[in-house]
Amino acid sequence: DARRQRVGRQAREDLGLCDRERDGKRIVSGSADKLVMIWDAATGAGVSTLPAHSKIVWSVAFSSDGTRIVSGSSDTLAKIWDATIGAEVYTVAGHSARVSHLQFTDHAAQAITGSLDHTVR
Repeated sequence: DARRQRVGRQAREDLGLCDRERDGKRIVSGSADKLVMIWDAATGAGVSTLPAHSKIVWSVAFSSDGTRIVSGSSDTLAKIWDATIGAEVYTVAGHSARVSHLQFTDHAAQAITGSLDHTVR
């Protein structure tokens, strides 16, 4: 739709995976420029830019309550962010390949990460 096209045109590099907040108000995206971006879903305007990783961001996800974001990258890290203020909360290390799959447990208590190294953390 038109909103999706606006968001894509404003991204600095090719967009990776995107996720929409449960209430539909915000979208989070990862991209080749190593950034995680939060967008206003209604206007397509960028809300926050998080200097997330040292390599391409391949995967992102909102927690079910919208308070956290998790991002995964070719740098083998997953990072958990406070979605309100854009601050890094925690870094998940230990994968030896790209972090390609992400999901929060209920109520953002934990993030589950999957990697191309065939491990889950």
